[in-house]
Amino acid sequence: MRQLFSLTSFGFFACACLATGRAQEAELPDAPVAAQRHPQADGGSITVTASVQEVAAAEVAQEEKQRVLGIVPNFYVVYSPNPAPLASRQKFHLAWRSTLDPFTFVGAGIAAGVEQANGTFSGYGQGAAGYGKRYGAAFADGAVSTFLGGAILPSVFRQDPRYFYQGTGSTGSRARHAVASVFVCRGDNGKREFNYSNILGNLASAGISNAYYPATDRHGVGLTFQNLGTGTAFGMFGALMQEFVVPHLTPHLPGRGNASLHK
Repeated sequence: MRQLFSLTSFGFFACACLATGRAQEAELPDAPVAAQRHPQADGGSITVTASVQEVAAAEVAQEEKQRVLGIVPNFYVVYSPNPAPLASRQKFHLAWRSTLDPFTFVGAGIAAGVEQANGTFSGYGQGAAGYGKRYGAAFADGAVSTFLGGAILPSVFRQDPRYFYQGTGSTGSRARHAVASVFVCRGDNGKREFNYSNILGNLASAGISNAYYPATDRHGVGLTFQNLGTGTAFGMFGALMQEFVVPHLTPHLPGRGNASLHK
């Protein structure tokens, strides 16, 4: 019952934030940001413009093709130096696509299998029932984290949840950029700001997961902050991988011919 209440509350919160995000979008002008001139036979020309949201939609469509080794989804990375900001509905779209991707279900199954083999969360028991509970918890952990840190809070704080690949400069500069991305992000206004979405998302998802862990494995606030620290550490490691390793393992990247992607 506690798990159902937690997930139901999370669902209502997500819907409320999505509605708020749409209201915020309605207040913003859909200004043209790109233009192309097409010459005509009579010597004139036609100028075609694309709005911010249209450019962002095209960029998101490209990001949805990014898969490590052609398999693992890697939708939250930007290789363009000046991408268009995401609308709230695009943030939720990416979260849905990531959560419902076939590999996400496979990943939850692998995590549950490892936990069962190691006896992690012993309160879930063993056998098919224990595996099913671990699978549900692993999938819920990923879904809650993705929606909180990738859609809900970025819509509330108007922040971009994606990692912005640097690719140039010294190794130290790129490493600092990667680690800092856990704490500093790009706002929808293009300015750098504290990454409330990621930090609060990690904290909230850690607290929610504590509600459906077995009673024998709950340790109150201590477990929540332990999970927060683990999530932050994994975030740093993941960002370093995105900066130095993942581009070399991802086929069909935009700008693959750019030398910066081969450093």
